[in-house]
Parts: sequence; structure tokens; C-alpha cells
Amino acid sequence: MLIGAMDLPFVWQAWDRDRLQQHMDALAQAGINTFMVESEANIYSEALISSAHRAGLQFFGGLNCFFNPGALQQRPELYPIDQTGARYPVRSWYNAGIIPTDEMYNAELRSTVSEWVRTYPMDGILLNFIRWPLFWEYELRPDTPHPVQTSFDPQTLRRFQSTTGITLPASCPDPGQQAAWILAHHTQEWTDFKCDVITSLVRQLVDEIRAVKGAAFPIGLCPIPALPDVLEPILGQRLSDLAPLVDFVLPMTYHAIVHQPLAWISSILESMREHAPRKLVPFVLSTTEEGWAALPDDDWEAMVDLVLSDQDTQGLTFFMGTGLLTSGRSSRLKTLLAGCAG
Repeated sequence: MLIGAMDLPFVWQAWDRDRLQQHMDALAQAGINTFMVESEANIYSEALISSAHRAGLQFFGGLNCFFNPGALQQRPELYPIDQTGARYPVRSWYNAGIIPTDEMYNAELRSTVSEWVRTYPMDGILLNFIRWPLFWEYELRPDTPHPVQTSFDPQTLRRFQSTTGITLPASCPDPGQQAAWILAHHTQEWTDFKCDVITSLVRQLVDEIRAVKGAAFPIGLCPIPALPDVLEPILGQRLSDLAPLVDFVLPMTYHAIVHQPLAWISSILESMREHAPRKLVPFVLSTTEEGWAALPDDDWEAMVDLVLSDQDTQGLTFFMGTGLLTSGRSSRLKTLLAGCAG
């Protein structure tokens, strides 16, 4: 069973070796067996990975595919255009994401993931932000409007026409009109196109990784916690095509962030298990922050029990590891895991 903990780079980048080792040891003592990170940049080091290994933890790297603030600053044409014809708005930390159809950018992703697994002694890797742009932590809340479609930028529309053979009418000269026409007349073709773009890139990235590390190297995919009516047309994540390409599917079931009850996690797992049998390792929250729903100790324990008792899940991963330790819930986790093993 995979019991993971993810920490973002800002948590540990300023730590010295002793502090880093203390963190890894504490996670291991709580029952964590895999330390995970995610980044669009090369934040890896011998100290980081060896500290996990010395604690007896596996180390999983992570590539943020279509979230890259630095790339957007250098290439503004990578900003997504929403169905109104405007740039997808920047909200909070999410800077609007990156369109998935730029071949230069995608080639850099393939080169990056190949270099990382070739250079660093990782035990696995996650593909994150591998989707069409959406600030889902906000837009999937029940009190917000239905998520908007992206991206109707020029190069995506050119690729859509080239791939499908559909020609945009001359009477729709601007992106908002083109989006309205596509969604009115070719919704299914647009959805299939978006899903094919994501599936194709996942297949290419997996091929790059396998060429270096072989077939046994674990690869995980992190889908958005949504039902197929959002997962496919909005995000381009068709699990029936994606799940067979990877070893783990890690939906980010952060129910408190999207203001959902605990039972919502079960609905997400139920919707995904058919396409990812024996591959689900849900992300769950260690703690909550301002603007999220509360997660008292009893609810947190019920959440962990819900996931671990699901016969189809292969473990769970906490976001973040620091929250697990500072909240004092690490000792309770160890007891819960012992009960599960028994």
C-alpha cells in the first residue's frame, strides 16, 4: 500500500540537511512510505532525495505540465482564452495555466521529464497539471457558476481545424464568436479533441520515462476530482484512455477546499474506479486553510478511514506532509494504519 505525503518546494528549500532529515524521519515514523514533490522547475538535489531514502521512504518526483508562471512571462501566447474570447482570469495563486497545444512547450516537457528521471535516483514520478486550464479549487465549488471552457486561442483553433477537418465560418472572426459556434455545433468533436490532446501527451511523456527507467518504474497521473461531465469536456481528462497508460491514478479529493461533504469523496472514487481498477491512490488533506471548509479531528479520521477501507484504493497521499506533522495528526495516522493492517 502506498502511503504518501507531498510537500511543495517552498516548504523545504531553505532547510539544511539536518532539518530535512528530521522531516523525513518524522514522516516515516508516522507510517508514510513515500515522499512526493511537484514542480515545473528542477528543484531536485542529492540532499533532498537521499534524506528520503535514509528515512526508508520512496521518493516520487512530480512534473507540473501545464502550470508554469515563468513560461507565461516569457511567452504570453501560452495564456488560455476562455469562451468569452478573453484571457482566462488570474485568481489567487493560479495564474491561468498554459494551453496544451503548443508543440515547442510540449517538446520541452518531454525533454524535461526524460532528463529528470535520467539524472536523479527517483523511485517514481507524477504527472500533475496535465489538463486544460481550470482553477478547479474555486470553480468546482457548488456555489460558483459552471466552469468555463478553454482554450480558444489561435494555435489551438488551428490545430482543432486541422485535426477534425472542421472549418470555422468566416462569419465568426473573433475568439468569442468562434467559441460559441464550436460549442453550439461541434461540442462532441471539441471534447474529443481536448481529450486526445491530453492523452497523446501523457502517452509521449510515459514513453520518454519508460525509455530511461523501464516498464517497472511507477508513474502516476493526478486527475481533477470531478465527474465525467466536467472531467472530459472542461479538462480533457478521459480516464478510460489515460488510466491504462500509468500505474497510479491520484485524484485530488480535497473535499474541504471545494466545500463538499465527506461523502463527496466516495462519489469521486466511484466514478473513477471503473476506469482505474486497483490504481486509485487519492490525495487527501492533512489540514485546512482560510477559505476552506473546516476539517475537525473526527472528520479527518473518518476521511482517512473512508479511503483506506475502500477495497479498490491502493493507499492515499497527504497534502501536505508538514501539515500532518504540525497538526499532531501524524501519531493518529500511525494508529489508523496499524488498525488497517490488522
